[in-house]
Amino acid sequence: MLAVDPLDQCATMEICARRFHGEEEVATETHQLSMRMYFRDELVLLLERAGFSDVHVSGGYDGLPPTPDHEFLVFAAQR
Repeated sequence: MLAVDPLDQCATMEICARRFHGEEEVATETHQLSMRMYFRDELVLLLERAGFSDVHVSGGYDGLPPTPDHEFLVFAAQR
């Protein structure tokens, strides 16, 4: 994690990918990733403003209402 801006709801991370052939490292790549974070209700509003309707949010792939224990949310909508 390189930086977190809670007001902008953005995080900047750096990842390093290494490729090996046997025990020998043959390639290395480093990349920066920017991740924008949205609250559930913000994303529902953005989907509705973009023309989607019947927005349904579930916790994970189980189809149940989201809880703080879910690692991710699934948004389903119609357009």
